Amino acid sequence: MRGVAVAMVCAAAMSSCITNDLPYPHIQPNFLSFEVDGQDRAANIDSASATVTVFLTEEANINGLNVSGYSITSGATISDASASMLSQPLDLSEPKQVVLSLYQDYTWSICAIQSISRYFSVANQVGVADIDADAHTVSVVVPDVVPLTSVEVLTMKLAGPNADYSPALVGASYDFTNPVSVDVTDHGITTTWTITVEQTATKVFIEPTDAWTNVAWVHGSAEVGKSNGFEYRVQGAEEWIPVPQEWITHEGGSFTGRLIHLLPQTTYEVRAVSDEDYSVVDVFTTGLIEQMPNSQFEDWCYVNNKMWCPWPNPEDTKGYWGSGNKGSTYIGTSNITMPITDIMSLTGYKGAHLESKVIAGIKYAAGNIFTGEFKKVDPPTDGILEFGQPFTQRPTSLSTRIKFQSKPITKASKSNPDLTHLLNTPDVCIIWCALIDTDEQFEIRTKPSNRQLFDKDGDYVIAYGEFCSSTDITEFTDITIPLEYKSLSRKPKYLIVVASTSMYGDYYTGGPGSSLDIMHFTLNYDY
Repeated sequence: MRGVAVAMVCAAAMSSCITNDLPYPHIQPNFLSFEVDGQDRAANIDSASATVTVFLTEEANINGLNVSGYSITSGATISDASASMLSQPLDLSEPKQVVLSLYQDYTWSICAIQSISRYFSVANQVGVADIDADAHTVSVVVPDVVPLTSVEVLTMKLAGPNADYSPALVGASYDFTNPVSVDVTDHGITTTWTITVEQTATKVFIEPTDAWTNVAWVHGSAEVGKSNGFEYRVQGAEEWIPVPQEWITHEGGSFTGRLIHLLPQTTYEVRAVSDEDYSVVDVFTTGLIEQMPNSQFEDWCYVNNKMWCPWPNPEDTKGYWGSGNKGSTYIGTSNITMPITDIMSLTGYKGAHLESKVIAGIKYAAGNIFTGEFKKVDPPTDGILEFGQPFTQRPTSLSTRIKFQSKPITKASKSNPDLTHLLNTPDVCIIWCALIDTDEQFEIRTKPSNRQLFDKDGDYVIAYGEFCSSTDITEFTDITIPLEYKSLSRKPKYLIVVASTSMYGDYYTGGPGSSLDIMHFTLNYDY
């Protein structure tokens, strides 16, 4: 014991003479959760941009939000000023900066998105009101036979559902010869809005068509209450074809038509109709029917006698499709994505077999395949992936043919997030498709400390659809996944298709032995 004591004293004496020149490690502290009163869904936490985005209901007071809770990386601290700010009602009408520390300081931005339904209408209105929430202006159009000295206001909502208006306007007639100002008070804050009514001699309008491939969306406006619709024809044809009313939706004097069963790469003409009046003719050309390369998974190669890759040439480093095999074979010898043998195929393969495994006895990996590339392993055992391939068409659905075998979930994340409540429940396969308009492929990072996953509700998403199953599909079954579009006019830049044996595979949660067989993916372009 004395020898140990002497050694400790000597070590202490020596340490006083040694300068510690070792740099502190760079470990970014992250928010793991963030909640405020009035949220309508979970906050989006983006560690890459160090941003927390909360999504608010219409009723929430964006100028005074109570932070009900948050959590940060274990071992990290929050600055006193930031902690004090979050302990009081938080004004997120503008982003707020918060400082987290773990060896170094990192500044995070806290911001809010609040979607408020706004509308304004008057009698005999043409189309719908043009509402600019940033400039606090409203503009509406009426026929030139309607005197501006007496315009009846029918509806008005320019803020949250509990806002007050002065003057109230609704239900009375006002002189709109000049713009009218309205004070709108919401949660104690008053904003002045300016409302303008203009006259027009034109009786029916048409906007530029949103042309897809077998589908086109046409938009018109005319006086509400009249017989409003559309007619179309192939350019050069003599007869106009009336658009069936079941293809048209109306919102006041604004109306939208969905033309279906169109020919691809064909030029059409369309015009809006209101009683006996016609708009100018709009001309549009439909797009291509484009499919994904190797979508029947006939091209495979076996690289370095250990890794299956869904492309034909083993000298290539990537193809249209990627998988997690680069990560699983980095740790051990198991592939989680493999070809299905088919003697009728010219290559000997047709389809993809995905299987969840515990690699080298230490790391759970879900079988997966996706459009894009597995970029690299993020040491020690996580991955960085690039989702998406360039794509500009607008399909309406994704079809596939699959089999699925579900195993009980025996591997579950214990934190960030805690998914242990899923233990012993059936594993869930997932296939999803998205169209996005980011400038680059979407980067996925699975490491918990800087995790970045795809958010189907993200602003970059134009269309999304998914299929999930927790029950076995014992025979090959045809599945069609409709795509729901957030915008009819935004054009995509990338197409993402992902299939996984485990819905929560990004969190290393699932059932070893779950398998998903895929025979093909087909993009559909009509309704």
